[in-house]
Amino acid sequence: MRLHYLAAFSLLALSARADETLQQLSREALSLDPIVSLSPSGRFVAIQDAQGVIRVEDAASGRSKILVRAGAGKATISWSPHDNFVFVTRSGRAAAYDVPSGRLRSSLAGNATVSLLEVSPDGRFAAFVRDNNLWIVSSDGRGLRPLTRAGSGNLLIGAPEFVYAREFGVNTHFWWAPDSSQIAFIETEFPTADHYVVPGATLPLFRLKVVDVTSGQVRSMAESNQRWPYLLGVAWHPDGKRIAFYRLNRMQTIAELCLLGSNSFNVLLTEKDDYWVNAPATPVFVEDGKRIVVSSERSGGRHVYLYDTGGALVGDLTPAGIEVYRLHDAVDTTGGVYVSGSTENRQEQQLFRLDLQHGAAKQITSEAGWHEVSLGAAGGAYLDRYSSVETPPSVRWHGNGGLARDIFRASVVQKAVANEYFPIRTHNGVQLPARLFKPHDFDAHRRYPVILYTFAGPGGRVVSDCWGGWQMAWNRYLVDKGYLVLAVDVRGSGGYGHLFEEYIHYRFGAQEVADLREVLGFLRRQTYVDGSRLGIWGCDYGAHIVVHAMLQFPGGFRAGIADSPIVDWTGYDAYFTERYLGLPTTRFNEYRASTVLDDAGLMTGTLMVVSSAGNPMIRKGQVEALQGALSQAKKKETAIARLHLVDETDANYREDADELAKLLERMTEFFDRTL
Repeated sequence: MRLHYLAAFSLLALSARADETLQQLSREALSLDPIVSLSPSGRFVAIQDAQGVIRVEDAASGRSKILVRAGAGKATISWSPHDNFVFVTRSGRAAAYDVPSGRLRSSLAGNATVSLLEVSPDGRFAAFVRDNNLWIVSSDGRGLRPLTRAGSGNLLIGAPEFVYAREFGVNTHFWWAPDSSQIAFIETEFPTADHYVVPGATLPLFRLKVVDVTSGQVRSMAESNQRWPYLLGVAWHPDGKRIAFYRLNRMQTIAELCLLGSNSFNVLLTEKDDYWVNAPATPVFVEDGKRIVVSSERSGGRHVYLYDTGGALVGDLTPAGIEVYRLHDAVDTTGGVYVSGSTENRQEQQLFRLDLQHGAAKQITSEAGWHEVSLGAAGGAYLDRYSSVETPPSVRWHGNGGLARDIFRASVVQKAVANEYFPIRTHNGVQLPARLFKPHDFDAHRRYPVILYTFAGPGGRVVSDCWGGWQMAWNRYLVDKGYLVLAVDVRGSGGYGHLFEEYIHYRFGAQEVADLREVLGFLRRQTYVDGSRLGIWGCDYGAHIVVHAMLQFPGGFRAGIADSPIVDWTGYDAYFTERYLGLPTTRFNEYRASTVLDDAGLMTGTLMVVSSAGNPMIRKGQVEALQGALSQAKKKETAIARLHLVDETDANYREDADELAKLLERMTEFFDRTL
C-alpha cells in the first residue's frame, strides 16, 4: 500500500509567473462581464471597458462620449430618471456627469468613500452609504449631509452585511419613496464585532425604518424578533405611504408578505413549505398599486402570481412548462411584466413578457443559450448579455421597433470545444443533467482520462448553455490537454425546480454522493473512458462534495481538487446552513452526518485542497478542520494525501488574474501528475 506524503504550499511559493496561455485565459475570463448600465428610457447605455474607460453611448446611433478615462476598479453606474445625468462610483468616489456633453457635473462626496449610490426618482438627489450611515447630496454636489448618525461597526445602516447579502440575494438596504420625499432603510445590529453568524448563534436584529429627507425625522416601521428574525424584499407602494416586505421565520419554512402603513398592517399572503422557502423575489406593484405580482414555488417550480392588495389571488401568470428564475421590476405601459426563465430546456435562460390582462406569455429572446437581461424602467428596450457553450459573451441593445445593435462582443483567445448534452439516467429513472466536453478530434475508440466537474448544492448548477467564467475556461483548457470533462448536476442542484433541490434537506452529501455513484457507473460503461483515471473537482459546496467523493468511493476517483470546501457545517454561516439542516441543538445528528471529518481515514486517492484567506464566505477554520482530521487519520494504515494551497496574502484568486493563473497552473500540474 502506497502512503502519500503530506505537503503544504503557499501561493507565494508558486512560480513567479504562470504559463502564458493560462495568464491569457485568466485575464480573459475575469474581463468577459463588462459593467453595462441601461438608462431608464432605454435610449442610452453606459459601459466600462477592460481598460477602465467609462463612456456613454446613444444605443441606436452608436455615438458615444467618454466620461472617465482609464483607471482601476470596477464602477457602479446609476441614472437620473430622465437620462440627463449618469452617476459613477468607482474606488469609493462618486461623481455625476452630464449625458449630452459628457462633462463632469459634480463630485458628490469629495474624497469620502461611499457605496450603494441610488438616485431619487425625481433626479434631484443621490443617497449613498458612508461610514455605515445613510447620506444625501443634491445632484449638483451641494448640500451633502447625513440622514442617520447612529451607524457603527456593529450597526450597519443602508448596507447589508456581505455574507447575508450573498445568501439572500440582497444588494441594498435602502429604497427611495416614489415621490422622493422619504427613504426606507434597514439597519442591521450585530451583537458582537464578528459579523459571521454560525448556526445556532444569535442572529443580528433587522429594523425597517423611514427617514424624511427634508426634516431628517426617522420613524420605525418594523423590527425582527424571535418569531420573525428576517426582513426581506422591501418595496414601496406607489402611493408612497405603504411598504411591502417579506418576513421569514428562523428555519425559513414560512414567509409572509406584509403591507405596512403608518396606521395599518396586513398580511397579504403566507408561503409555507415542509422543507424550506427559497428567498422570495421582491414583489412588483402593478395597476397603480391595486395589484401586486409575487413569485412562489408552491407548485414545485417557480411561478409568478397576481394578487390584489387585499390578499386575494387573481391568478397564476406563468404558463405551464416555464420555470421562472427572475422577476424583473419593469412594468410596461400596456400591462406587461417580465421574467427570465426557461421552458422545457432547462439549459437555457430566456426573457418572457407576461400579460396581466389576458394571461398570455410571449418569449422575447429566442437564440438558444443564456440571456441575462436588463430592462429599461418601462420595459420595451433592453440589454441582452448573451452567450452559449459555443458562443463567447456579448452584450446587445434591443430597442423599440426591432432596432438592435452590439454594445460589446468578446474577442477571446480560447475557442469552444466539442460538447454533448445528455441526461444520465439513474437506476430509479431520475435524469441528471450532464454535458460532456471533448476535443474536436475525439476518437470513440480511444480511452480518455475523465474529470468530473460539479457544484451539486442548492442554488448552484454547472450544466447550462452558457460560456461560463474561469471555471469553464479551465475546463476547456483541460480538454485541449487531452482530458474529457463531464459537467453534471446531481439532485440538490438549483435551476430545476424546488422538488429537485429538496433531496438535500437535513442531510448534505448523501443524495449527491449517491447520484455520483450512478455517474461513475455511467462513465465506466463507456468504451471511450479509462475507468482507472477518473478525477473530480468543484468549488465551495462542490468542493464539499469532492471531499465526500474522495472518502466514499474507494478506488473510484484517483484525484480530486476541492476549491474552498465546507467540511464542518457548524462553522459555516447560519443563513445558509439553518435553511437546510435546522439548528445544531435540535439536529445534532444531521450536522454530524453531513460533515466529512469523521471519514478522513477512508481516503484512497490524492486530494488537493485550495483555500484563500481572502474568501469571506468560507473561513480558514474549515480547511484547518480538514487538516486536523487528515493528520489524525494518518495514524491509520490508509493511503491519505493532501496538497493544500493557502493564499497568505489575503488576495482573492477568483478576482485576481495573476494569482488565478498561478493557481490554475498548479491545479493542472496536479491532475497531470495524479491521473
